[in-house]
Amino acid sequence: MFLPQSIKALQGSCVTIPCSFQVKEEYKTYLHSGCKAVWIDNSSSTLLDPTQETGDLTQQNCTTTFHGIGPQHNQKHFLRVECNNLLEYTFNEAGVNIQVLEIPSTPTLTPPSVSVSEGQSVSVQCSAPVPCLSLPPTLTWSPVLGDIQETLQEQPDKTYVKVSTLNFTASEPNTNLTCSAVHSRENGTHVLSSSAQITVDITYPSRNTRVTVSPSGPVTEHSNIILNCSSDANPAVQHYHWYKTDGGTHTLIGNSSVLNMKASRDTTAIFCVAQNELGTENSTVTHLHIHYPPGNTKMTVTPSGPVTEHSYIMLNCSSDANPSVFLWYKTDGGTHTLIGNSSVLNIKASRDTTAIFFPPQIVSSSNCSGDSVKISCVCETEGNPIPLIQWSFPQTSSNHFISSEPLSDKTLRSVLTVIKPQWRDPVTLVCHSNNSVGSDTQTFEIVHNSPEKQNGQEDVVTPLLIASTVILMVLVLVLLCMIRILIVRHNKSRLSSPETKQQSPEDQEKK
Repeated sequence: MFLPQSIKALQGSCVTIPCSFQVKEEYKTYLHSGCKAVWIDNSSSTLLDPTQETGDLTQQNCTTTFHGIGPQHNQKHFLRVECNNLLEYTFNEAGVNIQVLEIPSTPTLTPPSVSVSEGQSVSVQCSAPVPCLSLPPTLTWSPVLGDIQETLQEQPDKTYVKVSTLNFTASEPNTNLTCSAVHSRENGTHVLSSSAQITVDITYPSRNTRVTVSPSGPVTEHSNIILNCSSDANPAVQHYHWYKTDGGTHTLIGNSSVLNMKASRDTTAIFCVAQNELGTENSTVTHLHIHYPPGNTKMTVTPSGPVTEHSYIMLNCSSDANPSVFLWYKTDGGTHTLIGNSSVLNIKASRDTTAIFFPPQIVSSSNCSGDSVKISCVCETEGNPIPLIQWSFPQTSSNHFISSEPLSDKTLRSVLTVIKPQWRDPVTLVCHSNNSVGSDTQTFEIVHNSPEKQNGQEDVVTPLLIASTVILMVLVLVLLCMIRILIVRHNKSRLSSPETKQQSPEDQEKK
């Protein structure tokens, strides 16, 4: 005989018990259409009466559907075949255990877990038992990500399950799928089972990479800021890289998800790169708002030369500052009047608007000249109020002098003179010009003979001078000796001449 060992049934519903039996050959002739199947318990009490849905006993098919399942049916049952003849037999060797449930069993999901790469096809099955073939459950997916196919599948024990197959393409990260089963009672009411849930683990490369900055608003130069790089990735991000960008040049400045740095005007455009084992992604460029005070403020006037009254002139102010705020004033003695608040000021030339504040501007004719003995540097600046000038240069024992003179009420000229500079090549001298509205700087590069080179030259000149002196002295001595020899020869010549010889006594007597 064949029976499932157990079968679950919903209280108030029906149950179908698959069943088949065999009888000895000599008893088969006793099987007829009047035979009936009786289901009894261990005490031989009849608990279930077969209905018209009983299988064909003449074909040894005892499959039976029972209705009105209640708590009293929650036990083991055996089949007895009664044909009102010699064939009356109870199959005690096999029985079926009916388990009556108030709430249906939870559906089963197959496979129990899913891990796929983004873009791959996924197939997940939800199955629930069908206790009664005439009242199969309804299976519902949430969310519905793709196509659904439903089938009834026979199990090895001849019972049935309903299978709903969901086919979709993996796209959403960490998708939670839920399958629910709704069973019906014979009175028309419905019972919802517990839901089965599965998380579809979808792997994908880094994406949605972004940067957050703390503090989020503008910060002052040299203050501390914290930048955080985050990215959606599965598996998780393994490496982070930070870059500052200047045009087409990218410079690596960090290698962790968090970057601590000091605000700098040279580092205002930053992006991060997130990388997992499937790929990398760059964040968009984050522009930091760094505030720093004005510097290198300059003004230009168009036209640059004298203009006639009532003609138009344009003044342009530029400055290294963030934020940039430009204010234009005209001055009359100690009174300052605001006349503009943008970087460009367009005005009509007027005899009462001749004194305009503007930052220093060092004129292009400023220069340095000189040699190893003396260096002179001239720095000329224009501004209103008239600027001051300060010099920066190597501090040595060299004597230096600074003289300044105003060339006009807006122009100052300063001269730096250095006597015998004790510097090595090259030397940088800087002229700083500033007034109350700005500053300007001019750098001069000086190349001259270093003290070592001068000493080397003296070392060569001294031996040459000594040698020349010795040679000159030798020549003088030789000349003196020659003069002395000539004098001696001259004297000898005079003594030996006839006019100068004395007469002997004999000669005198002969006379």
